[in-house]
Amino acid sequence: MKLYNFYKMGRQRSPFKINNVWLVSSYDDVKFCLEAHETFSSNKFKYLFEKSDLADIDQGVLSEVKNMLNSWILHSDYAEEVVQLKYQLTALIHSYEDEEFKSIMETSLSNITQKIDPQRCDLKNDIVIPLMIKLAKFILKIDKSFDEKECYTHVFQVAYLLQKTTFTKDDILAFHESLTYLNACAPNQLSASMKIQYALIIYAMTFNTSNLITNTLFNMFTHDYNWDALKIKDIITETLRTESPLQSVMRVATTDIEMNGKQIKQGDFLSVIIGSANRDERVFGDNAEEFLMNRKRKPLLSYGIGMHQCLGQKLSQNIAIHIIPKIWELVKTSEIQHITWEDLQGFRSVESMVINEKHKEITV
Repeated sequence: MKLYNFYKMGRQRSPFKINNVWLVSSYDDVKFCLEAHETFSSNKFKYLFEKSDLADIDQGVLSEVKNMLNSWILHSDYAEEVVQLKYQLTALIHSYEDEEFKSIMETSLSNITQKIDPQRCDLKNDIVIPLMIKLAKFILKIDKSFDEKECYTHVFQVAYLLQKTTFTKDDILAFHESLTYLNACAPNQLSASMKIQYALIIYAMTFNTSNLITNTLFNMFTHDYNWDALKIKDIITETLRTESPLQSVMRVATTDIEMNGKQIKQGDFLSVIIGSANRDERVFGDNAEEFLMNRKRKPLLSYGIGMHQCLGQKLSQNIAIHIIPKIWELVKTSEIQHITWEDLQGFRSVESMVINEKHKEITV
């Protein structure tokens, strides 16, 4: 709740500056920053590398990381090869057969739940993450065998490093190791740029979508509704609003600009706080802090908007729609015994959610 109280105060002052980073938190300001992609660039790395002291790092490694990151987030919006890559990526993440997907999901879920301790189950780490990694392998047609914990360690490391506003030598080496690991999961016949997109999808599926599923289950456990699988889309949508897995994104001003009387300079970093915008009282009403199933829907910013909105948002929601009712059917008679949240800037991420049929108290 401290996080959301901070958001509430920030919306009244948006934008404001802390530690040389502009915080943008009202709905209108966040929407403007996401749409004005030429003024507020997603390519923070160009500026970040310039501001970081990386004199001691191997220049070959540094160059490779720069190239990987440039392909990773597709900065060159209008380059023909990037447009083609986006078409390939969109086709890839919608190429799976729905019935086969459901079969793989149910078989994988059954295999996972047979191995867990029903008296003390960590819902995210014992069920959601292993299941998402298996589904990522199916959707991306990956035949490489890899340890689920090792894979998630690399995925989490990428999430951590993407939120940095300065880089050290160790950060660059960690980025190189993690992106190389995820990149190596892709089929060999693909282009180097397309392999990086595989790394991006593995990251998005096993981190952001895992958090969407876990955050939704958290809301289902902690709100007194008679949950109906037919309403799962509404449950997920309200979770995307109140507990958005991606709470903020970084942008860099490409020119001097005034916003609400504040002078933002070229090269300034902005933390564009999606989690705050989705709770803006001026858009969602005085009860914007509450989880309400019957809320009149307004456009959410959880997947971004405009040029750089998430290409995989439909896939992410489709996975959640399929998976959550299946998991809920298995755990609905349980209670949360203990939950911890990751101290990870920019994300709303459960670290551990332990459920147990015998315990009633929730420790946060």
